[in-house]
Amino acid sequence: MSKINLYHMNNMEYEAPKLANLIYADHIYDNKDFSWIDKYWNFLVPNGIFTIHTDSKLVHRLKVYMEDIIQAVWVNDIIVTQRWGGVPTNKFAEKHDTILIYAKGKDWYWNSGSIQIPKQMVHKGFNPSGRTTKTPDTVWEDLGNFSTTSGERIKKENGKNIQWQKPLKQLRRLFTPFVKEDDFIIDPFLGSGTSAVIAKELRCDFDGIEYDEVPYELAKERLGL
Repeated sequence: MSKINLYHMNNMEYEAPKLANLIYADHIYDNKDFSWIDKYWNFLVPNGIFTIHTDSKLVHRLKVYMEDIIQAVWVNDIIVTQRWGGVPTNKFAEKHDTILIYAKGKDWYWNSGSIQIPKQMVHKGFNPSGRTTKTPDTVWEDLGNFSTTSGERIKKENGKNIQWQKPLKQLRRLFTPFVKEDDFIIDPFLGSGTSAVIAKELRCDFDGIEYDEVPYELAKERLGL
C-alpha cells in the first residue's frame, strides 16, 4: 500500500526521507530563482526522472539551467495543448505548456506498454506491423481541454476553481511509463494534489509539499487525509 504524505511548509525546508525515482514540479512560472532545482535534484536516485511543467516565457531559461548548470540528461520536451480561454488582439494566442523531462543518468526506466493509445491509421498498406496501438508522441493534443467547467475541477469554499490545477489524465500519462510499484515520487509544488492522486493510483510512495494553506487543505480532503 502506498504511503502518501502531504506537508504544509516552504519547500526549501523539506528534507526527503529517501531518494525519489521521479520528481514532478509544476513550479511558479514567473519565478526565475532556480535554487529549488539544485535542492531537489539531490533528492533523485541515479537514473531518476526530473520533470518541470512550465510555459513559453521560461522554458529556454530552464533548459539552459538543466543542461548547462545541472548537467542533466535530456529525455523529452512535451507540448501540452489547451485550446480554450481568451485571445490577444496583437499576437498569436499562447495555447500550450511545456513539460521538460530530464534524467539523472542515461539508463532511466521506461515502460511504453503502459501508455499505449489507439493508432489512427490501421490500414495494412500504411501500417505494415499490423499494430492497433502506439506510444504517444511529444505533442499531447489528444487529451482534450481541461476547461473551467470540468467536473474534475477542485473548488475553494467560495465556489471558485483552484488555480493551476492539472488534469489527472495528463499526469497519469507523464508518470506511468517512468515508475514502478513502490517507487517514490516527490512534488515540491503540490497545489491541489493531482500528482498525489496519480501516485496513489500507481501504488507509489509520495511526498507533496505546498506552502499555500488553501490548496494544501483541499489536497488533504481530496486524498482523504
